[in-house]
Amino acid sequence: MDFGGSWNKYLPLVEFSYNNSYHASIQMAPFEALYGRRCRSPIVWHDIGHS
Repeated sequence: MDFGGSWNKYLPLVEFSYNNSYHASIQMAPFEALYGRRCRSPIVWHDIGHS
């Protein structure tokens, strides 16, 4: 990926992706391990609103 020299602007997105990705060593996402529930991202909010 080419961030055009401003990679630090994208760090929150990278951190969010990492913290909400499945990790085989703990068999869940780090967010889920820390808070005991899955992260409710805006995509999930949209899905919940239409169910």
